[in-house]
Amino acid sequence: MDKNLDYLYSSLILAMEQEYERYVELFNATKHETETLKKGLLADLLNSNNRKETALQSLNMAIETRMAVLNKIGEQLHLNTPSTLNQIIAAAQSHCRKKLIDYEEKLAELIRKINHANEHNKKLIAFSLSEVTNTIHYINKLTSSYLNYTPSGQIQARNLHGRLISQAG
Repeated sequence: MDKNLDYLYSSLILAMEQEYERYVELFNATKHETETLKKGLLADLLNSNNRKETALQSLNMAIETRMAVLNKIGEQLHLNTPSTLNQIIAAAQSHCRKKLIDYEEKLAELIRKINHANEHNKKLIAFSLSEVTNTIHYINKLTSSYLNYTPSGQIQARNLHGRLISQAG
C-alpha cells in the first residue's frame, strides 16, 4: 500500500474516532434530556435542547469528514463512488481493517443505545402530554358544569323552556 493510501486510512480511523466521540456526546445529551423531562422545568428543557442540537451539529460535521475521507480512499482504490465503508474495510490491510471494524461495531452499538433512549424520551413526552390534556379536561369540567356553547360556538340546545324568563324576571 502506498504512503498516500496509508495516510488516508489513518485519517479514516481518526475520523471514525471523532465520529464515535460525537455520538458519545449525543448519547450523553439524550440521557440528560431524560432527566430534564422528568423534572419538567422549562429552562432546563431549553438548555437540554440546545445541548442536543450542538451535539447533532458536531456529529454531522464528523460524518461529513468521514464521508470525504471514504470518497478519497475510494478514488485511490478506483472504486465506484460513493464508496461504502464495507468496500473500504475489505481493501484495508489487516491492522487497519481490525480498527475500522471495531469502530463500526462500537458505532452500531452506540447508535442502538441512542435510538433506545430517544424512544424512551418520546414515551415520556407522550405520557406528559396526555396527563396535561387530561388535567385540562378535568379543570374544564370543574369550572363549567353547564356549558352553553358547543365547540363550534353555537348555543347548545338544551331544555331551557321557562328558565330564561324565570331567571331574567
